[in-house]
Amino acid sequence: MIILALTVYSVVISVNYFVDPANLYHEGTVTKLVDCLNDGKNVKIPANIDEGVFQEKRIATMTWNPETVIIGSSHVMYMPFDDGSMVYNAGMSGAYLGDYYALTGLLQYYDKMPKKIIIGVDPWTFMRGSLDGKHPSLHRYAEYMKKNIDGSQDTYYGGNYIDDKLKELISLSYFQSSIAYARKNLFKAEDDVETVSDDQIGDDVKIIVDGRRVPSVKNFLTQKEIDEEILKLLNKGTMYQMGTGFKEVQHDNIADFEKLLQYLQANGVEVSIYLPVWHPKIYSFFCESEAFSGVKKIEDTIRKIGYGYQIPVHGGYDPRDCGITENDFMDYLHLKPEKMKENYELILDSK
Repeated sequence: MIILALTVYSVVISVNYFVDPANLYHEGTVTKLVDCLNDGKNVKIPANIDEGVFQEKRIATMTWNPETVIIGSSHVMYMPFDDGSMVYNAGMSGAYLGDYYALTGLLQYYDKMPKKIIIGVDPWTFMRGSLDGKHPSLHRYAEYMKKNIDGSQDTYYGGNYIDDKLKELISLSYFQSSIAYARKNLFKAEDDVETVSDDQIGDDVKIIVDGRRVPSVKNFLTQKEIDEEILKLLNKGTMYQMGTGFKEVQHDNIADFEKLLQYLQANGVEVSIYLPVWHPKIYSFFCESEAFSGVKKIEDTIRKIGYGYQIPVHGGYDPRDCGITENDFMDYLHLKPEKMKENYELILDSK
């Protein structure tokens, strides 16, 4: 029995390490990606990448100092933004409060702290703490920022990324991803990074020099396809990053968010907050479902915080307040890029 178990896990570990669909163990692709961007070239995203490793390598080697940095989830990463400053979009998929701590810590550690930070705040932001981001490769920078905020010695921590990578080596879910990726990409070059001359929507997802993602045409679903996605979610009673929902505001994590805001302002960083709008059918579900009653409470709380710290709060979760319709979405979760910027530019009166 022991021999069988060892054989099975040997296969799992070997496949996970050598296929490595998220480039956890082979960072050559990320390095090439960053080199191209630092050379001023837009690139196609060749495969799934560890977004934390990407942000670390990019910010660490960046030859220019951004004046404005955008942090948040994929709700900000596609947003075209031009306020006349040098902008860097550091959006990462599904980011939580811990990822905000990590990114600001990363910026500070490599002396790239900008004059202005725009923070996209999602309803799920505070469902994890300041040291519990979605992207574990940046965990040590979250610890670094928390130490700075708490007034402790500025120490750079090794964090638990090694442990997380070891766990993924024996992960059966990562094994399934590896098998699926291998079947799809069996004959593709492993580290193929291709540059592109434009930043327009086309056949491939792109990262442009300022960090913004450009979706591919495949990311744009029809209204029927979007409705089908939403129906599946509502039938299950679950939502991206929020699971089966939450009813109350996570006050301890909100307090840590306020500490981050205080720290940034005390160090001369101008802060803006963005509340990304939701699809009308999903927001109606939030309003009707007691299990997701925390969504509106989060928005109300953030607006009060913005007022208290004299921080402008852009956008809003409710599409009715923002003049957003179903036709403005490219999928159930994301606005079309031009609509993201339009949504950001809206500042509602305090509710």
